Amino acid sequence: MKRIILILALIVFISSCGNGSKKADSSAVNDTQIEQTEKESSINPEDLKELLSQAIPLTETEFKNAFPTSIKGLPLDGEVSITNAKCKQGYATYGNENITLSIYDCAGECSGMATMFGTVYSIKAQDNDDTKYSNQKRDAIKTTNTYRVKRNQSDIVFLHNNRWYVVIKGNNMNPDELWNAFELNALKNFK
Repeated sequence: MKRIILILALIVFISSCGNGSKKADSSAVNDTQIEQTEKESSINPEDLKELLSQAIPLTETEFKNAFPTSIKGLPLDGEVSITNAKCKQGYATYGNENITLSIYDCAGECSGMATMFGTVYSIKAQDNDDTKYSNQKRDAIKTTNTYRVKRNQSDIVFLHNNRWYVVIKGNNMNPDELWNAFELNALKNFK
C-alpha cells in the first residue's frame, strides 16, 4: 500500500514539473565514481534541490544521444523515446525487451524528483504473496527493488549522479540478476 502511495506521489510530482534544455558529459564507472556516489548521497536534500533547480535540462537530442546503444551486449531494440510532457523522460528497451531503461532528468523545475528518491528509499513497502520489496545499497548506490515473483520481473530504481532518476526493469530475472545484467558504465553519458 505504501508503495502505491509513493508511486502516486511520483506521478503527481512529475505532472507538476516543467521542462527546459541542455548538458551532457561522459565518465567511466570505477572506484572513484563509487566514492563520488557515496559523497553525493550525503548531500542535504534541500541543497540538492537548489543545485538541480539551477541546472539546465538536456535538449531532446542530447538526451536521446546520451542513452546507451547496448547494455552488456544486449542491443537497443529501436529508437529511444523521449517525452517532454513535464519532466523530461527517456525510455528504451534492450535485447528484445529483456531490459527496459527509463531515465528522468531532474534538472530545472523537476529538481524535487531527486530529493523525493531519498524519501522513497527510507520507506520499506510491505511484501505480499506476489511482490517483494527491498531497499539496499548496490555498489554503494542506494536502490529500491521490486520483484514480482509469479511473473519473475524486477524493477530497480536509483538516483544516478544526484541528477538522473533511473528505473531499470528486467523480465525473467530477480533484482540481483537484473543488477548483474545491467552495467553502470552504460550511464557514462549521464553526468
